[in-house]
Amino acid sequence: MPVFEFVYDARGRLMEAGETDLYAGYQDETIKAQWAAVLAPENILIIEEPKGIADILLGVLALSAGGDLSAYMDDMTARGQTEERRKHTSEALGTLAMSSALVQPSKPLVLDRPAEVQRRGKTKRL
Repeated sequence: MPVFEFVYDARGRLMEAGETDLYAGYQDETIKAQWAAVLAPENILIIEEPKGIADILLGVLALSAGGDLSAYMDDMTARGQTEERRKHTSEALGTLAMSSALVQPSKPLVLDRPAEVQRRGKTKRL
């Protein structure tokens, strides 16, 4: 037995003078500005097609491992990705590939303890 029913439409609500729009945060420009406040612009990757996230993630990993964008695009071609997907990926990774944000490690990561040293924590390593 329903007691009360209503439909809320945020766009139909009148805003008072000086009040900010609570839903402005869902607009692309607002989201980009928020990210730009904490990240360098070359580290903000715009993904036009949600299905392309895996290709962009693999591209970031390839670039951070010392590869270049053209080699990664060749790899995408070899994997049978469409021209449109390659174009979106190239556009998303373009500024990152040209920036100095990708710092190459000068030496490989070395553990500060031998692998056979027992851990003192109570958690189990999987």
